[in-house]
Amino acid sequence: MTSAASAMMLVPLLVLLVAGLPAVQGTAESNLIVTRGIGAVGAESMDFRGQFGSLSYFVGGPGTAEVLQGRGLGVVEVVHTSTNALWVIEVENSTCVGQILASGPALKHAGVFVVFSSSTDLQIVVLGGERVSESAWPGCIKNVISMPRAALHPQAVGAVGNFLPDDRVKSLIASVNKENLKKTVTSLSTRFFTRMSTTSGASRAQRWLEKQYRAIPGLTVTTFPFQKDMSANVIAELKGAGKPEKVVIVSAHYDSRSTNITDPAMRAPGADDNGSGSSAVLEMARVVAASGLKFMYTIRFCAWSGEEQGLVGSRAYAKKLKEDNADIVAVFNGDMLAYRAPGTPLTVGMKDRFVTESLLQAVNVLTMLYVPELQVSLSASCCSDHQSFFEQGFPAVGYFESSGGASDYPHYHKSTDTVDKLDFTLHQAICRSMLAAVGTFAIPV
Repeated sequence: MTSAASAMMLVPLLVLLVAGLPAVQGTAESNLIVTRGIGAVGAESMDFRGQFGSLSYFVGGPGTAEVLQGRGLGVVEVVHTSTNALWVIEVENSTCVGQILASGPALKHAGVFVVFSSSTDLQIVVLGGERVSESAWPGCIKNVISMPRAALHPQAVGAVGNFLPDDRVKSLIASVNKENLKKTVTSLSTRFFTRMSTTSGASRAQRWLEKQYRAIPGLTVTTFPFQKDMSANVIAELKGAGKPEKVVIVSAHYDSRSTNITDPAMRAPGADDNGSGSSAVLEMARVVAASGLKFMYTIRFCAWSGEEQGLVGSRAYAKKLKEDNADIVAVFNGDMLAYRAPGTPLTVGMKDRFVTESLLQAVNVLTMLYVPELQVSLSASCCSDHQSFFEQGFPAVGYFESSGGASDYPHYHKSTDTVDKLDFTLHQAICRSMLAAVGTFAIPV
């Protein structure tokens, strides 16, 4: 992960809904339905607006709550609303919930009013208004997240469908092998003294990755050179069987760095950052190829170089895709996927910036469906290669190992970032989460 992440880690997130976005306008008959968890839901009269923590939000007409209950969801609240401009405020503790609810003048000044609140789930839903200032409630606001004005965009809706698991995708993720993941991380972190992008170690790592991908039947493997003094990107492609011009990308950077980003003499094993991401992408390629499944869309398994120098390799590739008018369905990027702090639950931290909101919501649903043991959270850790594609207008999300930031890992950008520091149960779970998204969005046929 590029070091800009550390600099931005403590910046509070505030995402506002922008006027003019496509919207399903609220009507006099609209209700906001709050449920605990998410299940098999399929009804034309409602739409899913997002899952935040353990609560999910739907908008629908009369009878929607009953339908949701009939599908096994616990309905927490039904609120009449005539607008879609809803924000979820995630707060630090229950005391903060009371503090915000009691501050009528501050809420009135912001032009919002409270629709729903939960001291248990530490969420407050507000309607309408202008920018909410965190300074009004210092130390209380964790996140302010816009609830999508409309249901998930067409690609997300088409992929997630009625939120019913696909047995083919379930079979795929069950095949993710923990020992394979560990073996690849071990190879990347021990075969090469450093994988710093400008070194011979990075060039040798590039060739090693090429060899691994070429050994997988059915893949077409190429390289994408982008700068003379850096190793190249490695691209392995499984051509789609129906609409091969549409492309799903799953990726990770393979370069590494140590404390001094310009010193090739410093050991930089990069086991977690980002041998873990590179290993996950390679394992996904192996699993998909071994399954014999065909997919409607093309899948590209990509290994980037130059990430630690500022997303150089992925930015060059994303720019070329934009110039070529490529039809990119989604980009799923993994960076630092295998460190688990002692005593913490299995958690995936989804990047909360430079991401496509609707795609993020779809991915969260898919993780809950296919990898229920993995808690879904947001991570304020910026920046990684998903950003390169987001900047070019392509749908993109990023996966991370916790709800914290990169510097929470004690061995971040150090010579001590070695395989013995990693948790491969977590690594396997996040790899499965990513593969569930890839398998769903590429559409098995």
